Amino acid sequence: MNKLIGLGRLGKDPELRYTGGNNTPLLAFSVATSRKVDGSERTTWVDCTVWGKRAEGLANVLRKGSHVYFEGPLECRKYEDKNGNKRESWGVYVDDIQLLSPPAGRANYQQPAQGSWSQPTSVRLTDDGDTFL
Repeated sequence: MNKLIGLGRLGKDPELRYTGGNNTPLLAFSVATSRKVDGSERTTWVDCTVWGKRAEGLANVLRKGSHVYFEGPLECRKYEDKNGNKRESWGVYVDDIQLLSPPAGRANYQQPAQGSWSQPTSVRLTDDGDTFL
């Protein structure tokens, strides 16, 4: 099984771009995850990628500072840098994401009375890009 599960905050606004001959949507963002090691906190940055209509839907709700739970397979991306050197980086192709803070641009959003924003609010996306909270 290859699945990374993470919890953290976006370090900057996600970047939506279109790639390939058919202009496939791609949303890229980095999430800061933290853990305690010998009494001090260590932060690890996780590069995350979402493809297709789901990318467009998430681009409407994620912003710098969004607190998210995410999961998906860990993948190695191999590429050549501008100097022709072979490089690799590791990242997650996000299959599922839950927004743990109010959606961006919805300060007046009313969550059901039973919970608070400290409890997960799922952001589920259909294949046609519709966002459900």
